[in-house]
Amino acid sequence: MKNLHYFLSLISLSFLPYTGIGQINFTIDGTTASGGTITETIIDDGISYTLTATHSSGNSATLWDNGGGDLMFYWDGSSSDVYTWTISLEADGTAVNFDLNGIYYASFTSLTDEFNLTNNDGASISSGITVAPGSSGTLSIDTPANASDISSFEIEGLTAYSTILVDFHNIEVTPLCEPNLTVSLSGTTLTAEEAGLDYQWLDCDDRFNPISGATGQSFTPTLSGNYAVEITDGTCIGVSDCINVDIPTTTGFGEEESSNLLRAYPNPVQDFLFVENPEQQLIQIELFNQLGQSVLRIESSEELAGINLERINSGSYFLRVTTEEKILLNEMIIKE
Repeated sequence: MKNLHYFLSLISLSFLPYTGIGQINFTIDGTTASGGTITETIIDDGISYTLTATHSSGNSATLWDNGGGDLMFYWDGSSSDVYTWTISLEADGTAVNFDLNGIYYASFTSLTDEFNLTNNDGASISSGITVAPGSSGTLSIDTPANASDISSFEIEGLTAYSTILVDFHNIEVTPLCEPNLTVSLSGTTLTAEEAGLDYQWLDCDDRFNPISGATGQSFTPTLSGNYAVEITDGTCIGVSDCINVDIPTTTGFGEEESSNLLRAYPNPVQDFLFVENPEQQLIQIELFNQLGQSVLRIESSEELAGINLERINSGSYFLRVTTEEKILLNEMIIKE
């Protein structure tokens, strides 16, 4: 019975992650692994990426130097068996899906070899790929849709020779490491759909600069504009689409010209703020700090609404009263 040797080298694995960290090169460090699996890990931008290559034989996986400085790992087995390398990816210990963009190879044998590429669902990425003796290049991806959003892929050797010596390297993938970036707009308040993550709201009109202190799941801007949120779930970072927030009409208190004037007093205020609402319409009263964070929100239809501010720290705030027709803004000073 002949021995069949497959060799797989991960000289460099190139990533183009969602976070835009650029290329990551994985270089096998010479450590011998057993149990049919070899892994390589690189930490980049605080995220630990691990490539795992597992072969279908029950023998141990071993590293081998082909004499040119390229390290390969291989297995021994019967030429009558089907042998497969399964390649998967993790980020900080969590399996992540990815797009397979390309696989580079180099042949070190005098024989023609043949391979199939399939994804984790068994769908063909490429079939009957022929590798000529002594050649090098890129394995073709015949069906890109089957190489997109996959959790693993397989390189299956089809040639029943006693020795197959092909070095696979520079396996290029794009990890699909992206949190839920859905953002809803209710009135003038933006809210990220997924809770329990890390948030940083951005001003799209100011080169996506972070808005100081705007790190909650919800954000209510005080000015009209376009806003997005950067969301981090521990291993993945993504930025939502920009959403336009239109604050329709802003009028200072006391600038209306009729008897239905909305008024807020005193200013400066110490303990209680009063809002006069002569028509007793339903209004929303909100208080924002200088970071744009809402520190108080109530609804009232009372003719005179009294608001207790004893638990609000002293400082400068924006008072916003929203009616069905307009939004009124005024700077308020709270003093001890």
